[in-house]
Amino acid sequence: MENKPVLIGTEVTDGLRELRKIINVLVVSEEKNKQIEHRLATSEVRYRRLFETAQDGILIIHAGSEKIIDVNPFLSEMLGYTKEHFIGKRLWEIVSLKTSLPVSKLSGSYRPRGISAMKTCRWRLKMARPWMWSS
Repeated sequence: MENKPVLIGTEVTDGLRELRKIINVLVVSEEKNKQIEHRLATSEVRYRRLFETAQDGILIIHAGSEKIIDVNPFLSEMLGYTKEHFIGKRLWEIVSLKTSLPVSKLSGSYRPRGISAMKTCRWRLKMARPWMWSS
């Protein structure tokens, strides 16, 4: 058997070039994804540090269910409850409101940015005093 040179048609070589381009795009995309994941992880660490060390009471409330999904240590200590006590409750279960307002109605000026805040409220305390004012 004789080894004869095989000529590769232009269609095949063009296809290989396209395949190389696609592989290069995938490699670049993977590198960008790794960079994004790293930035996200760094941001999450910064947020968590701020949340955990803040000297203000912070609650995070799920917008859909209006249930508390996280509370920082400062608020837990200030009110005398564990974090677990807050999780899953609605705001009006731990705060005295004249009417039960949905989170979306609290301080509406913050709503366009997706932030809800209360300026003044009465918190239920675990200790002897039944209420504590906060502003």
